[in-house]
Amino acid sequence: MTQSPSVTDHRLSPRAQAVLCAALIGLLALVPALLLWTQHSRFPQQVATHWNARGLADGFMSLHGAILTGVLLSLAIPLILVAMGTALGATRPLAAVGVGTAAFMSCLSLGSLWTQRDAMTPDIGPVLSISTTVGLVLGLLTWILLRAVGRHETRPSGPLASGIREVRIDQSTPRQWHGT
Repeated sequence: MTQSPSVTDHRLSPRAQAVLCAALIGLLALVPALLLWTQHSRFPQQVATHWNARGLADGFMSLHGAILTGVLLSLAIPLILVAMGTALGATRPLAAVGVGTAAFMSCLSLGSLWTQRDAMTPDIGPVLSISTTVGLVLGLLTWILLRAVGRHETRPSGPLASGIREVRIDQSTPRQWHGT
């Protein structure tokens, strides 16, 4: 009798996928912020942080407050998406959406600040286009990567895994449900 060799699965578990995406989200939020922070002398003290429908700046904030707000938003919302995906058993799609969202938000908030260096007039149009493209591309690439390196998420099934057993009752027996 011969035994088949054991096969080791080197693919990433859903939890490892979530940790990998959380680290990537952290990099997407923090690296651009550090770049802006190191160049802070090139920016005005008050920077535009909101634009109206015609592309004109109509909201302003201190540079440091704008960088901090950009980082917090670029971290919080995407990490919530990754956590929800892990909790719901949908790590791959929601982690990819989280990475794409982090890329979009980081490019949008911190990229709009970058356009204001050296007293330049901010132009949100190109920043919005670039942010959308970067977010979509990184989200899609993350999904493809997780599909290649991740294990399929499976739920336990069968009588032993679920704790439910089959009970056969003939048609003449009255039946009622007592439970949750």
